[in-house]
Amino acid sequence: MNQKAAQAFAQPYAQLLSLLPQQVHLNADETGHKENGRRYWTWCFRAKAFIVFEIQASRGSDVLFDLLGQNFQGSLGADFWGAYRKYAGQCGVLIQFCVAHLIREVKYLCEFPDPSVQRYGQALLAGLKELFDALHRRAELSSKAFALALATAEAKVWVPHWARSRSRAAIPMAKFTGSLIT
Repeated sequence: MNQKAAQAFAQPYAQLLSLLPQQVHLNADETGHKENGRRYWTWCFRAKAFIVFEIQASRGSDVLFDLLGQNFQGSLGADFWGAYRKYAGQCGVLIQFCVAHLIREVKYLCEFPDPSVQRYGQALLAGLKELFDALHRRAELSSKAFALALATAEAKVWVPHWARSRSRAAIPMAKFTGSLIT
């Protein structure tokens, strides 16, 4: 039965695989499992109109190179796993990191044994909360008020921790030219 199904889906599956490198945006994730005592990874690639699952023996960037190639022009939504960073670095791919993973990492900082790291994590988490509050209030704010709320929140997220406790006049700050919003 499994063999019959595999044969029936082979051609449409191959077509979907061939469409992955052409996507404007993909979200990717992977999760491990064992089969007959051997470790495998189920990779999930979510495009706008379809989802592809691929089982591989690797969790490394080689899977991304094999499935997306070196010329992927879209953006890739992913967690902070090193395979994604390596792939992006070698291919110049734009990565949109998962905010849920970012928040989890910041919460980890809040629980870190070093009090100064805890304070940094708490300040960063407060800045992220303020940023999301501004985003959620966008519809009820004027464009000027929204821009101000966003800029205020971004400054709390992006200004280095050590600079918050010192006079801004005494510390030259690099101008932030990016945005969390696209």
